[in-house]
Amino acid sequence: MKLAAWLCLGLLCLGMTACAASTDYGPPLTTEEPPAAHTPAELEPEPDQEQTITLTEPPVLTVSAGAVSIKATRGAISWRYDSGDGTWCDLEADSVHPLDEISREFLPQLCYEDRAAALTFAVEPDTVELTGWHAAHWGNTGAEGQTLPVEDGAFTLSLGPGLYEVKAQWTGADTYSGTAYYAFYAAPAEEAPLICVESGSVTAVPYPVLTWSEIWTEDGCLCVDCGLLDLDLGQLVQAGSVPALVLDGTLSWEAQASVTVGRVQLCGADGTTVADTTWADLENLEPGTYYISVEAAVLEQFIPAAESYDCSGYVFYFQLTVPDGPTPAA
Repeated sequence: MKLAAWLCLGLLCLGMTACAASTDYGPPLTTEEPPAAHTPAELEPEPDQEQTITLTEPPVLTVSAGAVSIKATRGAISWRYDSGDGTWCDLEADSVHPLDEISREFLPQLCYEDRAAALTFAVEPDTVELTGWHAAHWGNTGAEGQTLPVEDGAFTLSLGPGLYEVKAQWTGADTYSGTAYYAFYAAPAEEAPLICVESGSVTAVPYPVLTWSEIWTEDGCLCVDCGLLDLDLGQLVQAGSVPALVLDGTLSWEAQASVTVGRVQLCGADGTTVADTTWADLENLEPGTYYISVEAAVLEQFIPAAESYDCSGYVFYFQLTVPDGPTPAA
């Protein structure tokens, strides 16, 4: 079975006697509620009455962020349950990778404003693992995912537009056990900036200037050097377009998963380069006002025919003021 697999390809049911599968696993994968016997209300025993719960398939997963929620698509499974007649039934199903292009047709989409999210199962698993990819990797099933922390079902939607895979395992019950994979797509209600810079409690979004691009065409990869043809830092400063930030403690930055941040430079107000620097060195500048440029490459969509990505290069500008006196402690 593939490690990350989503569109079901088959189901094998084994036991000392034949077992009938309770779900049709044909594509697209169902996100419907499981049979009534699996709902939380039905799973609670009556007072003073002992009840043995048997799940004949993995339960539904709900993903929520604020007031928004979706049912995640269930993918590959490996499941066993007590059939009640002295035999056990084994279910195995495989499926395609969540980054496969075909998953665009059936993955549920969570459009969120609140990045604090939660995974809620109809019956909670014993272990949960969460992996994420930025949406730029859609189509590239070989892309390496990020392992994201989950605590009591809570996690952070930290990728901007991204795809998420959940691996859940149930091992503690007497009448069933197994592993199931789930997947969903999530994106901010408003598109998140490619990069932002923060000091103290203030965040600035640097002004982006496109400098180059590589775009796949039917004839191959088209490379374009955009340069700063019609726009330079001096013009941006005069127009008041460069966001300003006052150093007030630690200077930090955050970028989407598709962004690779490169060289950082000090610039004059006319756009001339003064010196190369680093994020750490920016905190040690003498009092004054500086213009900072940050070079970055941004992955766009993956092109299977090219086995590569469309890609763009940017220079991001912001103004940094270092006040007189000691910088507040972080």
